[in-house]
Amino acid sequence: PELDAVISGKLEALSKLEEADCASLDAPAELFGEVLGEVFSYGLEGSKSTLAYEIGFHTGKFVYAADAADDYDSDLKCGTYNPLVCMYKEHLSEENKKSIKTALCLELAHLERAVALVDFSSHKDAEGIINNIIYLGMPEVMHKALYKEDKKIRGDKEK
Repeated sequence: PELDAVISGKLEALSKLEEADCASLDAPAELFGEVLGEVFSYGLEGSKSTLAYEIGFHTGKFVYAADAADDYDSDLKCGTYNPLVCMYKEHLSEENKKSIKTALCLELAHLERAVALVDFSSHKDAEGIINNIIYLGMPEVMHKALYKEDKKIRGDKEK
């Protein structure tokens, strides 16, 4: 019940930002990051709680921002709330995309630093999976969301 109350409050605040057509990517992304931070850290104590919160927080901010970039065209067309549509109106220029990419890369850097503090000594398989997600999957998602390319960014053959 206490986790539900915290999450409900944050989602309500996020909903209010969206209803107000908030022209900031950081404000709603931060609230979504706080939601994931609370979920990741629930039931933990001390440094484990702090570390889990940071991992959830930066994952949430990344997911919200990457989703906004990915949905930009359809949200612009449908008139659905998207902070990037509010910020950049009719077109995401290359300069705008660079700014968004910088924000996403900063979240990844924070996430990488937090995950580096996790003791994976008894969970090597989990470490490999998490590192693949952070170092390969999330950058690929970022690139595809911003540039709408169908091929992988690591030089792989086209899908």
